[in-house]
Amino acid sequence: MIGISIIYPADPVGVIPGEFGIDSFIRTLIKSAPREFRHEMFGITSDPVARPVGKWTRCTVAGREIDFFPVMAKDNSGRRSQIPLSLKFTLSLLARRVRPRGDVLEFHRLEPSILFFFDKRPKNFFIHQDMKQISNPQSDILWRYFPYLFNQLENLLIPRASSLFTVSEDGCRDYRRRFPLMEDKIRYTSTFMDPEVFYRPKDIEREEFRISLRKRFDLPDEARVGVFVGRLDQQKDPVLLVESFAEAAKDDTGLHLIIIGDGVLRQKTRQAIDRLGLGGRCIMAGLLPAVEIADIHRGADLFLLASAYEGMPIAILEAMACGLPVVATAVGEVPKIVRPGVNGELSFDRSPAAFASAMTKVLRDLPRFALEASRGAMASYTPGVVLEPVYQNYRNLGKAALKAPASSTS
Repeated sequence: MIGISIIYPADPVGVIPGEFGIDSFIRTLIKSAPREFRHEMFGITSDPVARPVGKWTRCTVAGREIDFFPVMAKDNSGRRSQIPLSLKFTLSLLARRVRPRGDVLEFHRLEPSILFFFDKRPKNFFIHQDMKQISNPQSDILWRYFPYLFNQLENLLIPRASSLFTVSEDGCRDYRRRFPLMEDKIRYTSTFMDPEVFYRPKDIEREEFRISLRKRFDLPDEARVGVFVGRLDQQKDPVLLVESFAEAAKDDTGLHLIIIGDGVLRQKTRQAIDRLGLGGRCIMAGLLPAVEIADIHRGADLFLLASAYEGMPIAILEAMACGLPVVATAVGEVPKIVRPGVNGELSFDRSPAAFASAMTKVLRDLPRFALEASRGAMASYTPGVVLEPVYQNYRNLGKAALKAPASSTS
């Protein structure tokens, strides 16, 4: 059996605001893994009573048991910290003097890997952002204040990787250009959705989900419902989403919006809702588990994402798997799956007027868009397809680990 040690600031059975998409990625990675792999995780606890800091806890992730060692607890302040989470997590790892037991070390952020610089075991990196976005003024990546330093950190750490996966094809090309000696170790991988959780209901069931959704949030029976799922931060730009919704809702009194997620822009998002007089039509639902999100999708009418930048957002794949047409900004890998005039619309101008116009196009012909979204080819974005190269990579790294004894992290 090959042991995989995941080192990332998340909770495998809880939700850490700000890590909304990546923790879903990790859970499915664990859930879908062949039985030949054993996972452990060093992360952050969202429940210090059930999963106390500094102690091993056996957790069940979608039917799979893993050992979890939280090195710190979630910050419940709801405010952006002046100290980046990645730095606090790395310092907590150092303070706890963690000793991973796996054959392969896996990182979903670059910074913590510096503690294992001299560890001889194979290291697998996942890059979930296009890090060129450091220079984007809309970026909420704190490294934007020190781009040269981050570039140097990459130059130091990435050559130590045994393999690297990035969810952006542009990012993959950029890393291969910068690190030509590692070209065969750097690969693109799409994100994916879990078809056991996110699936389109049968027509007879869909009406039940629609009724249940409207009762849950006390919406009119005839309400048309848009849904957003994601972090409330600069990247996802929920304020632009609310402003765009306000434009589209002027002439559509039956339109409502459900915002699922949390983050540092929660207060600004609430202020925008109040400022635009949308209190009765725009609901902030907070953080919800995946099974509840899937049920909301099955009762909703369209999915909305006004991001400033993206890779391939898991939230879009999950929504489309449930049969929702998508209105999104034309960023990252999004245009690969959202086809304007077919299963949704794209906004090429990041303004409330342009995004609202894209929403209106879908709403005017919602039954046709919904039908086309239901026909979307999601088979290419399931874990069985997307993750097989990752698991084969684990096998290859596991063989290499037999020849590489572990070293101290300190």
